[in-house]
Amino acid sequence: MAALTFGALAPALLLLLLLASAVGAVDDSVSAVQRHVQSAQSSGVRRAPPESPAEASTALAERKAALEAQRKAAQERIKAKAEAAAKLRQEAQAERRAKRQAELEEQRKADEEARARAEEEARKAAEERRRAEEEAAKRAEEEAKVAAVEKVRAERKAKLEAKKAAAQAAQEKLKREAEKQERIAAREAKRKAEEEEAQLKVQMAADAERAQEAAMMARRAAAQAKRAAKAEEQKRDEMRANWQAKLAAKREAEEEARLPEEERLQRAEARRQREAEEAMRRADEEAAKQAAVEREHAAADRAAKRAQAKAEREAHFQQVQQLRRQAEERDAQRAVDKAKRAADDEARRAAVEERRVATERARGEEEERERAQEAADQAGALRVRVRGPRGKEVELRVVRGTRLRIMMTAACGRLGLRLESARFTRGGREVSPTDTPEDCGLEDRELLEVTEVEE
Repeated sequence: MAALTFGALAPALLLLLLLASAVGAVDDSVSAVQRHVQSAQSSGVRRAPPESPAEASTALAERKAALEAQRKAAQERIKAKAEAAAKLRQEAQAERRAKRQAELEEQRKADEEARARAEEEARKAAEERRRAEEEAAKRAEEEAKVAAVEKVRAERKAKLEAKKAAAQAAQEKLKREAEKQERIAAREAKRKAEEEEAQLKVQMAADAERAQEAAMMARRAAAQAKRAAKAEEQKRDEMRANWQAKLAAKREAEEEARLPEEERLQRAEARRQREAEEAMRRADEEAAKQAAVEREHAAADRAAKRAQAKAEREAHFQQVQQLRRQAEERDAQRAVDKAKRAADDEARRAAVEERRVATERARGEEEERERAQEAADQAGALRVRVRGPRGKEVELRVVRGTRLRIMMTAACGRLGLRLESARFTRGGREVSPTDTPEDCGLEDRELLEVTEVEE
């Protein structure tokens, strides 16, 4: 709609623009003439003045007439251009209408063809649906037959798998119990080995401590013997030195007796000085000996303290090791308890699943037993008494040519037993579920004993 309105108004707008340009051109021409006259007057160019005012008016009127003629010619040209534009617009509109009509015609034909194709496709789809429904019905019938056969096979397979699962569960239970006993034995052996190792370490530490004490005592005794020998040697040296000093003093006294008084006094003074120096030297030696003895005592005390500290550290280490072993044993016990709880939970879940499977199996066997019972009632059967492990007794019917498994399943259901753990005997001989009454020689109202076997 907006495009059509703009197409209709475009020629009118073009005409107005042309008229405005023509009027502007005329005004520009008049203004140019006036500017030319004024410039000629201002430049001093002398033109020949008109002969009279009448001639000037005539010339001006002629100029205006010429301008008016030019304006009219321009208007005519604009009008001709507008008419040509209008004609072109009409032709364009006619062409667009024709083109639109052709497009509508093509669209109508395309719609008709699409409708025809859609109808054809709908017809084909309906035919295909009908064929698919017929094929689906045939497939459903065939699948139902196959499903019935597969159901029978699945029931048989489920029974076999249930037996296998029960046997596997019993084996796994025995295996878990054996592994548990092995873990307990290994843990006990490890504990005993660790205790023996700890005792051996304590014994070795005590032996080392006693050896250290003996070595320290031997070192002390050797040091004391060495000090005694050294003291004895020093004593002999001192006695020898004293004796030599006495001899020297005696000789010196004899010599001094022969000397003058003044020299004797000088020698006596020198002798006293030597004695004082000797006394100082002996005092220094005694002090050094005492310091050496004290150092040896201090070294022995430090060695004893180090040995005691080492023994304390060894005892602390043994205590820490014992605590660590106890913590490891507690952790191991907790792990065993956790594994046992997990195994118990798994066993409970397996038992629940097994009971569910057994319930489903028992439901199917109950239906089969009911059908067999109906057949027995119609064809005639033996009546067999079954006594449970707690003295409860039930009576069942058995068709002569059928397997005893059906009767055993029914008896276990009434006595609250599981067929996998039940053992049927007749006069002390075990009866197999695959036997028939003729195979066992069963007679009417004969008694069968059933006992529960631990897995």
